[in-house]
Amino acid sequence: MTSPGPFQSRVPASVRSWIPGLGGQSDASADVPDAATAPLAPPPPPVDATTTEPPFTHLEHPASGHASTLRTALNTLSGWYWPADAKAAHDAEQRLLARIPRDDPAWRLRLGFIDVAEDPTATGHHLINTLIIESTAAAPRDTSNDDENAAPVVLLHGYGAGLAMWYRNLPALASALVPRGYTLYALDWLGMARSGRVPLPKAVAGEPAASPNALAPPPSVAAAEDYFVNSLERWRAHVGIEKMVLVGHSMGGYLSSAYALRYPHRVAKLVLVSPVGVPERPASEGGPSAPPPATTGSEPLPDSDTSAEGTKSAAESGNPRKFPLPYMALRSSLAKLWESGYTPFSLMRAAGPFGLRMTEWYTTRRFTLPDDEKADLRDYLFHANNAGTPAGEYALSALLRFGAWARSPLEHRLPALWSSPDAARRVPVRFMYGNQDWMDPRAAARMLRQNGGIDALRASVHIVPNAGHQLFLDNSEDFNRCLIDILRTNDRVAHPTVGRLDEEAMAAYLVAKNLN
Repeated sequence: MTSPGPFQSRVPASVRSWIPGLGGQSDASADVPDAATAPLAPPPPPVDATTTEPPFTHLEHPASGHASTLRTALNTLSGWYWPADAKAAHDAEQRLLARIPRDDPAWRLRLGFIDVAEDPTATGHHLINTLIIESTAAAPRDTSNDDENAAPVVLLHGYGAGLAMWYRNLPALASALVPRGYTLYALDWLGMARSGRVPLPKAVAGEPAASPNALAPPPSVAAAEDYFVNSLERWRAHVGIEKMVLVGHSMGGYLSSAYALRYPHRVAKLVLVSPVGVPERPASEGGPSAPPPATTGSEPLPDSDTSAEGTKSAAESGNPRKFPLPYMALRSSLAKLWESGYTPFSLMRAAGPFGLRMTEWYTTRRFTLPDDEKADLRDYLFHANNAGTPAGEYALSALLRFGAWARSPLEHRLPALWSSPDAARRVPVRFMYGNQDWMDPRAAARMLRQNGGIDALRASVHIVPNAGHQLFLDNSEDFNRCLIDILRTNDRVAHPTVGRLDEEAMAAYLVAKNLN
């Protein structure tokens, strides 16, 4: 199936004028104060080059074939109700990436698409949107400064995001790492953001049967993981990377783990940034009767609550929380929708022209950023995730139960990476969390203690202060510093500096929560 091509907005100006969040505008200034009366600003500079120079295979998604009159009419009618726009997604991505300075002659940024289809003539193009930051041939450098472990670094986004979300991290990473021999990549997962919307296999749908082996994912989980893992492996082979460092956030961390478990010899290091799917679902959520983690996936820690008392779960305190009946009824209904394959973006699409306003509500309250950045981020998240046929998002309920509990928890699977007796299959694993993260770092710390990860210096937990789940945006400066230290640390050193610093931070964090 050919990926849908970019298209202009189909919403007439007369209709756009009353659609909330659009107001007759299609650019990021729609909700910035006084944007309606302010003069139009010049467009931001484009990224260096969107080119088919290798390893890219496409400049953009191929244009779709000629549409029938009926199809055109239906598209026009649907466009009035649903203003998601592939061209607007492209433009918002460009605006975010244009915030990356280009004043360093030592590196360049390129953007394009890589076709990972095994047989494009039979299946159509499977395009993966790819950003590359690499050393420039025109700027010779002293290779004696290269890090011994300078493997290419691949940044992988989480659910509902895309490669442009790393715009606050790429400049610091490029300046610190590229002169030392690293190449940086950022991808949109296949089926998500601006990559090709290749349908998931039918085996993904439905409630998976219980796996007889706790270390092996259930059938539909395996099918969903295969969709992403196989496409990432084909991308690696096309680019020609022998071994890489994977940096995955949230769902991207879960999928990066699945890749590392399948291809450990291709992963030099695994960095999991607030990964979803680590702990086993506790008994209070219908899971096995093992001790529950400190917080449940359905009861995230609020970003403003950092007190020890405020972070205790109901299970810890011994006083089960009692919720009002309307809340329980709503939760039950949402759980049924989840198990039926509906996603958060399904509900947003059902909201029609109010979907953009819902995205604005989220970005305004969630991120502490300048207004123009929030506007660009809002446009990017809305259009990149909703323009085009839904595809990869449907893996959400195949991989996770309602409440963000993994159907095949990583805590049963990840220790094989750092405890393997085969050195060739051993992968160092680093966890990164915000100190106000709703993903619980104590599950990772417990897993490391139980499996000897910390003692072997093959795995560690790192806490970024003043940050929640989106720690790379919440506190980009400390996140960048911590990630650079992790990437540059030689794992064979007996006592890496970053390990000592983070050991203290982790101890303080656990003491604050009365869980040390």
